[in-house]
Amino acid sequence: GALQGFLLGSTGIKLLRKCPRPVWITQPQVEREIKSILVAHDLRPVGDLAMELGCSMAELQNAQLHVVHATEYPEVDYMFPASVSAERKQAYRDEAETHIQTQLVGADLPAPAKVHFVTEPPDLAIMNCVEQHAIDLLVMGTVGRTGIAGFITGNTPERVLPRIPCSLLAVKPPEFQSPVSIG
Repeated sequence: GALQGFLLGSTGIKLLRKCPRPVWITQPQVEREIKSILVAHDLRPVGDLAMELGCSMAELQNAQLHVVHATEYPEVDYMFPASVSAERKQAYRDEAETHIQTQLVGADLPAPAKVHFVTEPPDLAIMNCVEQHAIDLLVMGTVGRTGIAGFITGNTPERVLPRIPCSLLAVKPPEFQSPVSIG
């Protein structure tokens, strides 16, 4: 039920938080073919892993690759975006574009990737791209917070999972430590 789901979390969210490996959560789809893939890239190493996986999936599925980067300015939050100078905004965008284009150079994609740079919160940026481009698979990194931090804040994959109509493939950073032990 809704209350139990809220209090205990869904199976998908539990897997995002605890599974030591990438997690692929599929949505029921009429067609099994993956035609469009979105990589949500945060320019961190886990975003690099998501990009590698997204590129590989696009190659294997002969799918259109989209990449979204939601620019976050460390100096301010989303409440005061005008506080960042135009030069600083351009520098952030240039850095992000260089980072993403460098990763795309070696990819053997069936069509050129479509890269989207936005200045909205990551959740909203991802949701908008999924909707606007009929995305079948979202690939992104997750930090998999557990305990109080996970319960209070969660993370972007956990926030978008209940709202997306597509499947989600979430990768973990190399330093991720699963709270579950075997044996």
